[in-house]
Amino acid sequence: MTKGFSMTYAVLILTAAALGGCKVETDDLNAQTQEVQGIVMSPSSLTIKIGDAATIGARISKWNASTSSPIAWTVEDSNIASVTQEGIVTGLGIGETDVKASAGGKTGICHVTVIDSRIPADSLKFDVEQLRINVGKKESVKATVYPSNSTDAPVWTSSDESVATVDAAGVVTGKKCGYATITAKAGDAVTSVTALIHGDIWLEQVDALIKPTTFENHPFETDTIRVARGETATVQMMVYCDKDEGTITPSITQFALKGETGIAINPELHWVRNVKCTPHWDQWAGGAAPDRYPQEQLLIPDALMPLEDWTVDLPNGNQTAFWAEFDIPRDAPAGIYEGIAKIQGYDSGELPFTVEIYDVTLPEKQTLDIMQWINGDLKAMNNGKENEMYANYDLIENVIVPFVSKYGQNSFNSQYYQTYYTGRKLVKNASGEWEMTADFSTLGREIEMYYRACPDLHYVQGPNIIASAKDKTDGLLVMLGIELNDDGSPKCTDNGDGTYSPVWTYVDQRDQYSPEVEMYLKLYFQAMEKYLKSHSLPDGRTYLDVYLQTLCDEPNDKTAPAYMRVASYIKKGGPEIKIMDPLGTHKITDEYLDVPCPCIDVLKGEEGYEYTDKQIPWIYCAMGPQGNGLNRFIRIPLIKTRLIHWLNYRYNTVGFLHWGLNYWHGAPSENPWKDAYGEFIGGDMWIIWPGNKKVYPSIRLSAMRDGIRDYELLKMVGQKSKAESDAMCRKIVTDTWNYTTDIEAFRAGRKAILDYLSGK
Repeated sequence: MTKGFSMTYAVLILTAAALGGCKVETDDLNAQTQEVQGIVMSPSSLTIKIGDAATIGARISKWNASTSSPIAWTVEDSNIASVTQEGIVTGLGIGETDVKASAGGKTGICHVTVIDSRIPADSLKFDVEQLRINVGKKESVKATVYPSNSTDAPVWTSSDESVATVDAAGVVTGKKCGYATITAKAGDAVTSVTALIHGDIWLEQVDALIKPTTFENHPFETDTIRVARGETATVQMMVYCDKDEGTITPSITQFALKGETGIAINPELHWVRNVKCTPHWDQWAGGAAPDRYPQEQLLIPDALMPLEDWTVDLPNGNQTAFWAEFDIPRDAPAGIYEGIAKIQGYDSGELPFTVEIYDVTLPEKQTLDIMQWINGDLKAMNNGKENEMYANYDLIENVIVPFVSKYGQNSFNSQYYQTYYTGRKLVKNASGEWEMTADFSTLGREIEMYYRACPDLHYVQGPNIIASAKDKTDGLLVMLGIELNDDGSPKCTDNGDGTYSPVWTYVDQRDQYSPEVEMYLKLYFQAMEKYLKSHSLPDGRTYLDVYLQTLCDEPNDKTAPAYMRVASYIKKGGPEIKIMDPLGTHKITDEYLDVPCPCIDVLKGEEGYEYTDKQIPWIYCAMGPQGNGLNRFIRIPLIKTRLIHWLNYRYNTVGFLHWGLNYWHGAPSENPWKDAYGEFIGGDMWIIWPGNKKVYPSIRLSAMRDGIRDYELLKMVGQKSKAESDAMCRKIVTDTWNYTTDIEAFRAGRKAILDYLSGK
């Protein structure tokens, strides 16, 4: 009852309102039918994806217009969209077109834009950086597409399906030994991974600047090795096995210009031998290198052993490495050389490698002076037994020096440390002035010996003349002198044959004047200079041209005044004798030092050291630098050893001194094979290893050789553009403490040098 009353009441109110003046606009439902005035489209524009559909509405205007036929639908470009007679539009191809609705001579238009239906991939990333697959085995590779909502799916291909195939799901199957590139492409995004297919024993090429440690995983290398003529191309191959079967043997079965066969350049093959190297960094100033090998890992690869002297049995799951070194002749044809390395044992494996020899040739003569101090204690080359001195000379001349000369060592130290104490007597000349006679023949024989052993001999360095430097930290040098009478004449004994024997004395020399020391050094070096100038090598140089005199090992700021005082005495007697020394100070002037060798950890500023035009600039390293400095210790990355000679170029120096070629006696039981630990930091004492009447190289010696060649190539760039060579050098080495150990960056820098020199 109530509900019915309310509805009636509401109708009455609305009617009253209308009659009361609230005007409502309506069409006349009884109006006559009219002509079509237009077609109204809803919407008037539309965007859809390929494959999607949408409905467009079309209404005749005015509402009471009459047509003899229904609305007809058409599309302007049927490749872009289609439309049904119900107004349903479907996207067919990317682009824009008009969909039209027509009736009664009028047409409505909806502008349709069709876009791609996919969400494109920006990038792809594999879950592995490299693949290692046994022949006949399978391994799945996952390729993640970014962004995650991309509609692109990876499409897989293999560069060589005879080596490896890959299916639509990314499952790779090894078919035969070799390399294949597995590529995934999603839309425009592409990525790839190199697959190495191998047997039960196999090879992997690893950059020769990576120490082939057994406790690390090393990425295999597929890039080209690039060298100039006159350099050495080093191919390092890691050997792996999956079975226990005994001895293995490496070989090179092919190395020739692309398209040719055979061995165009014969390599030297070496096993890389692990050596025991007990760490003891914390005993030394500067601390441990931050990138040293872990303390608990004692076996570090270093010695290079010829195949005939070292046999390898490789147990299951183990690895080792061998080096193939190709000395590139200066007349070798430039081009791409293709090689094949082989390992033979219970099974065999092969691996191709590539070397590019550039149309660039190193000069015949090395310009960089390199001095390694040879130690005369050669018991380690004689089964631990002491040698006679003549036997040591024989080993030095016929074994050690010819061997290390091949690695760029061209300057050596005197072995006969008694040179300065042989046959020294005083005489009076015709003017009644005192002179000295001495027997320098042993020194002369050593100079001749080094020349015979190293025809490219640069320098021979004489031993220190300081009697003692135990108090060097206090600025004190103990010097030998001649006792003097009150009138300043030497105290001496008349021998009755026109000669006099002086009375010797030792003087604590600081910066004060010492007439006793001056008398001795002036007379002695006057006699030495006369001898050196009067004897010549077969190439026409006098002994004086190749002789360097050291005074005191590493004088520091405190000993600098005493050092200069002593040097002044030498210069009075032998003004043309060149004085050289490794330095720990910047305070010795060019009046007293002809060949300064600052330790590279004291180089500072843009120039490193204040060399003058009167000096021959060298640099030096030994136990220092430590910490993050460049050096050649066994337990640091190998690339740092090679970069030492980039530092030579960085500071425009022409020589390098390192004190320890073969100080094997510093090792426990004087046996370096027992432990590379010793009196000094492991590996700093020697860079070659002893055999029975022979020596073996180290990978560090090879790295230093290659660094010397880098120096020569940079110098060749500098002859064209010093600014260019400096920029190339500083991309790799800024100073002792700032450099890159990124091997890819280093190889790119080397390639840039060779490209520049060859005009590429």
